[in-house]
Amino acid sequence: MKYIDQLTRVIAKESDFADKLSEIIETKQQAIIRMDADSLAVIVQAEEQIIVPLQTLEEERCRLVATLLRELPEYSSSGQFSLNNMDEVLPLIPGEESALLGHQVAKLRNTVAKIVQLNENNKALIAHSHRFVQEMLRILTDNYKRQFVDQKM
Repeated sequence: MKYIDQLTRVIAKESDFADKLSEIIETKQQAIIRMDADSLAVIVQAEEQIIVPLQTLEEERCRLVATLLRELPEYSSSGQFSLNNMDEVLPLIPGEESALLGHQVAKLRNTVAKIVQLNENNKALIAHSHRFVQEMLRILTDNYKRQFVDQKM
């Protein structure tokens, strides 16, 4: 089926973009650790540039899954499948095509799981940095009783 080949290619492209995003997020993590705001700004822009094609590919994937499901007799009889749940779709695809598609789906899932974990780590790093700055300001201002900067400058 031509839609299965197209779907496999789209998911492979999604996986490639997700790998790039993962690398960018790892770089962002290092910038957060170094507290390098200039690098962080550039990295966030790179993230945003990757997200747009990822969204487009995800929309294409959903469109292809919907088209593919309409062609499968198993779907026509029940119509109960989710466009986002490839675990429901894969068993409906015959033979080797299912294995190739399944491999790409697994690869994408692994990368997405890594991205989620990196983002959770980055949130924790940012929260820690925020608490550190607040504590330092509290100490330097004697519990916020005095100003941090002398206004006579």
